[in-house]
Amino acid sequence: MFPSASQQSSIYGSLAFSDVSFGSQTFPSQSLSDASLTGGERNPQDEFKQNIHNVQPLLGRISNLSISVLTKIEHAYHPHNNPIQTAAEASSLKQALHELAEFLKQTGVGALPLLDPTDPLVVLPTEEKLLEDTTKSIEAEYAKHKRLQESAATVVNLLTAVDQSVKR
Repeated sequence: MFPSASQQSSIYGSLAFSDVSFGSQTFPSQSLSDASLTGGERNPQDEFKQNIHNVQPLLGRISNLSISVLTKIEHAYHPHNNPIQTAAEASSLKQALHELAEFLKQTGVGALPLLDPTDPLVVLPTEEKLLEDTTKSIEAEYAKHKRLQESAATVVNLLTAVDQSVKR
């Protein structure tokens, strides 16, 4: 059972996170001693889903800006293209990418790939497929770690045998 909000406040002090903003949108900071956390009943899945929902508009903005900047760079020598506008959009893109990186770091959303569910080319993996992929990667890491331990044990045995033969 999770400690209540008052217990969290006494355990952790008043840990707070800074506000996150996307251009004109600002998302309020959250604190472990927040009154909205009634009896420690915070739901991490809902919070994570809300963070995913919050990042989607920024991803759309980044996608549009990157397409626009790329198009303007490709047409840089056309007479109707304004290099100042291209530089301004490139700067906006850089700022949006920085905001995205900060949001992903603060919320933990950055640990997972963000797939656009409206894109017809993107095939969203099922939970079973994700579980299967995760299991395979864990098994591969375990096998790799086991081989490293076995190799280290072999080296120790060889060094011990050489050391004992030198002492005799």
